[in-house]
Amino acid sequence: RELGEKMHSSEWVFQPPLLRGVNVELLNRNLWQQFYENNTSEMIITKSGRCMFPSVQINVNGLEKRENYYVLMKIAPASDRRHKYCGYQNGGENSNMGGWSFVGSAEPQQPCGYRIYKHPKSPATGSHWMDNPISFNKLKLTYNINDPNNNVVLTSMHKYVSRIWIVRCFDAKNYNELFTHSTALFAFKETEFIAVTAYQNENITKLKINNNPFAKGFREMGQSRFKRKHHSIDHQTQSYSSLEGVPLTYDSESNQPNDPPPPLRVPSPLKHAIIFYFSRGVEVGRPCNVGEADANPATVASRSPAPGMLETQCPCTA
Repeated sequence: RELGEKMHSSEWVFQPPLLRGVNVELLNRNLWQQFYENNTSEMIITKSGRCMFPSVQINVNGLEKRENYYVLMKIAPASDRRHKYCGYQNGGENSNMGGWSFVGSAEPQQPCGYRIYKHPKSPATGSHWMDNPISFNKLKLTYNINDPNNNVVLTSMHKYVSRIWIVRCFDAKNYNELFTHSTALFAFKETEFIAVTAYQNENITKLKINNNPFAKGFREMGQSRFKRKHHSIDHQTQSYSSLEGVPLTYDSESNQPNDPPPPLRVPSPLKHAIIFYFSRGVEVGRPCNVGEADANPATVASRSPAPGMLETQCPCTA
């Protein structure tokens, strides 16, 4: 869809000549449409820059095969308002009271040049662009106005839309010079999104996890790798805790355990807790082993910990 570019005070003050006969197709339109139908997609912006997902992928035709072209993507404001996300506390997920809404006028945006990404293969011949799908998967979004890596600078809680620029030009020193050449501009409403520093809509989060090939760890067992790791640790802790109900049996003559349990290989501080349970008569101030007991019961009472010591101090480190 070819559109005219609305000029703002921070943008160019001239209208570049049109480049006619060029068509652009959004390859992953169906994926973008899923996000668009869930109350607008969201894109994370960070200080160092975060890649977009979905990324914009296009096919181009109608170019002159031997002419050179620049292909660029501009992230343009799609609204003159600031946005806020409201959950679905009132009425459930299907409630009309949830979703994104306006909360005031938009904040001033950075100059247009901060929101343009030049495809790294530009310039290239028309035949090159038409023979290969064009992907903007290396484009990164940031909120850092001093970003040194030419990432696209956006403002959190503002809505944007992706626009494709195709400029017939052999070489250009800067954007002002580039856009004096014949240009074709295309926009896809499905690519609208709101810049955020953390995802707001749970449905958008689920869509990204289910469709992003780099989110495999989040899809397994419905948990993130972080949650699975700690679930495994909790399971081990429960196994060790079950030993607390197993009393030691002593031989009446030697006052030693009949079958002292082997040392347990468990992580600290859990190790100290288990050791303290099985060795209440151990001499304080020296290393102890599980199952060790004092030969003189009279000395055990004299070394019993003060009230509260069980929670604050380990006998191995007293």
